[in-house]
Amino acid sequence: NRGPGAWPWQQARIDFLRFSGEDPLRWIFKAKQLFECHGITCEQRVGYAVIHFDGPAIRWYRWLLMQHGRPRWDGLVDAMKSRFGPSAFLDYNVELSKIKQKGSIIDYRVRFEELSNMVREWPTKAHVGAFVRRLKDEIRIE
Repeated sequence: NRGPGAWPWQQARIDFLRFSGEDPLRWIFKAKQLFECHGITCEQRVGYAVIHFDGPAIRWYRWLLMQHGRPRWDGLVDAMKSRFGPSAFLDYNVELSKIKQKGSIIDYRVRFEELSNMVREWPTKAHVGAFVRRLKDEIRIE
């Protein structure tokens, strides 16, 4: 039952995340995985993606359409990163080297991983060293 125009994920239940403007890097990553898994072409991706936009994201996309017309997938990804993504004014290398555990180890690990995802050039050994070095003293000593 997969005729022309059938949604590729009709065979299996797969939830496509809604996007309202929060955490665009995560949303883009998951959307790319879904598209690749189901063979969605670059020409089809924008259409599939924007029907899952809500709130600020759909309002922004309507503005983008009026100003520039329908973007290609790569253009949409770049525009999403520019509009909703992490600040271009933050130096994530500095942020990662300065982070300290203040609350729980879980909160620290989550924030450390968020920053690590923004830094490409750090080797694994440097990541481990930075993580351990900035733990609370009582945890690091154990």
